[in-house]
Amino acid sequence: MALGRDGSNRRAVVGITGALAALGSVTAALISIALPETADYFDTTPTVVGGGVASAFQLAFAVGHVLWGWQADVRGRITTLWIGLGLVALALPLCLIPSLEALVIARCLMGIGAAATLVVARALIRDVFSGAAYGRAMTELTMVFALLPGLAPVFGAGLVSLAGWHGVVAGLAAIVIGLAVGLFALSRLEGFRAALPPPRSLGLWECFGPPARSATFWWYSALAAIAISPMILLYAVGSSAYRAAFEIDAATAATHCFVVSVVAYLVGGEIHKRSLSRLSVTQQIACGAGLILLSALAALGATLGGVGVGGWTIGFSLYAIGLAFVLPTATRQAIALVPGAGAPASALAGMMLMLVPVVGTALFAAAETFGPTLALPIVVCVLALALTAAVGLWRLTTGVSSTAPSQS
Repeated sequence: MALGRDGSNRRAVVGITGALAALGSVTAALISIALPETADYFDTTPTVVGGGVASAFQLAFAVGHVLWGWQADVRGRITTLWIGLGLVALALPLCLIPSLEALVIARCLMGIGAAATLVVARALIRDVFSGAAYGRAMTELTMVFALLPGLAPVFGAGLVSLAGWHGVVAGLAAIVIGLAVGLFALSRLEGFRAALPPPRSLGLWECFGPPARSATFWWYSALAAIAISPMILLYAVGSSAYRAAFEIDAATAATHCFVVSVVAYLVGGEIHKRSLSRLSVTQQIACGAGLILLSALAALGATLGGVGVGGWTIGFSLYAIGLAFVLPTATRQAIALVPGAGAPASALAGMMLMLVPVVGTALFAAAETFGPTLALPIVVCVLALALTAAVGLWRLTTGVSSTAPSQS
């Protein structure tokens, strides 16, 4: 197909699928921003609202991965995307009912619907592109996916200041309309539908069996999870350092961290994209692991050596660049190496990434015996060393060393 061979319309496809993939993260960020106002409206506490509303969304989002990983093959990619967007749209009027129970139901519908857009978006990239174009497209997809959720807090804060938590509902409605227009345009691209696999009748195990039985799939999915594990903690501890150094509020410090990280990730993504034809899969992951290890050392220097904000800025930048190498490489390999199972592989890989906060928080708690400021560099260092050791062990035990990783 033309999209896969010559890259025509690649940016349009990646931009639209990236926005679809980010719907869940953007929605979760907007929900979090509006928690205090939502709690005031229902005369309760943010903890109660967060426990009910946010948890309902996350649980439904996880369940949706299994559902849509299966249904994307049974019903087809485009139909599944429309169903997902339809569920999110259906949830929006429910948010306006003055009942906390109705809001929880609405968030469940949003979580299930948003899971469809994420699962199918990653599978679409595998369906439409091949060879070197697939590697570039997956890298660009993660760049879009990294950028949009980071902008959501700024967007959400503006909506809340204008119209309270109902402003977030209006913002989500605008996002859904925009995505629907984008999906319609995407489905009209010449040759796009022809590249998609036809719907097929499959049982649940028939669908998930191939990736579930593949050690290679779990290996690459675990690599992606290991690489992204320290991200939340890195932002949390690093933003505290910015807040103390510049005497700024938490929101400004978090924005500073976000800007540094996103710029570095975009730079890293561009470098990674240009290196696809020269580096093997192993070399790409090893480069990323090395940069993540250096980010831990920079954070350690910031903590012990009095380097302060400069050390944290270097740490953020190195981590983001390293992640730009590991995350798209591991994700695309996990999805690509299970023939005919793009959607279920995307679903299982996504579910593994959802375990990331649990793993990172557990490691951080274990390392806090060294003190909170030392715990994070230790955790990042351990994870980076584990990533590096895993690369070497995999090569020694399997002999895997693809010289053209993006051409799988």
